[in-house]
Amino acid sequence: MKKVQVLSVLIVLFLFSCKKQDSTGEPTPEQYDIQFNVSGFSQEISDISSTKPMASTSSAGDYVSYIYYYIYNEKGNLVKSGKHEDKYSKDFSYPQEKLTNGQYTIVLVASTARLTSFEWDTLWSLSFGPYDKSQPFGDTFARSLTFEVNGRSGQFDVRLERVTAKLELTINDKLPADLTSFTLSYPSNAYFSALGNFGAVRSYLFSHTITQEDRNSWYRWQTFVMPETGSSSVAGDVIIKGYNSNQQLIVTKTIKGVTFTKNKKTTLTGNLNSDAYMTFYSGVDTSYTGTIKYGF
Repeated sequence: MKKVQVLSVLIVLFLFSCKKQDSTGEPTPEQYDIQFNVSGFSQEISDISSTKPMASTSSAGDYVSYIYYYIYNEKGNLVKSGKHEDKYSKDFSYPQEKLTNGQYTIVLVASTARLTSFEWDTLWSLSFGPYDKSQPFGDTFARSLTFEVNGRSGQFDVRLERVTAKLELTINDKLPADLTSFTLSYPSNAYFSALGNFGAVRSYLFSHTITQEDRNSWYRWQTFVMPETGSSSVAGDVIIKGYNSNQQLIVTKTIKGVTFTKNKKTTLTGNLNSDAYMTFYSGVDTSYTGTIKYGF
């Protein structure tokens, strides 16, 4: 009987000892609320089609539809990420996370079109591309920011910068009667990275079916192009091809060596009819919302 009692006491003492050791373990690091304010985002955007800034707005959702963010520790490893795809949500432009003390880098990307991310585990490999590979980029803005959490909650105001160029096509002459559709191919990078590296240049192909509205007046179409790093531009040929209802090629135009530069608009203006007078001109406006013009 005494042996049983002694054994019971030893078991109790052992369990108490284990509990005591557990209670002296490392405490859980305290976390702090960190918020990133991009609500002034659209106030920083100038209309790329003119020299006048956009009217001031109170929400990023007044222009972009998607916001993505990735937070990395000082070793470049991912610790937090998120996306806001409801532009009407009250917290759309206020990414917020709980972080412990330390140094971090956040990558913020906003766009008018949905994006997809690749290899997001480390800061050096993070990149973005169109959600649908067959579709071009939307108007896209990005910024990386290094910050420190030091024993208190905080808020950081972040200004995003445009990383895309704009392509605008205008056809001035009357469209051929038998023209039912046309395609437009142009160069653009397939993706861009958080650190400014860009993917291989590919040719995007846009297809359009002619409507009666197109025939009533001159035709205009626009898209956004992802330039290269370094010079912040990409160059290549733009090819326009027109087809009849039997998908036979009836007209083609090639504008060689067209340059697309970040935060600038490239305009292509001319006539589709083969017998129309052709003029080629170009010019670069070095202002913030400059325009590069090509005629055909």
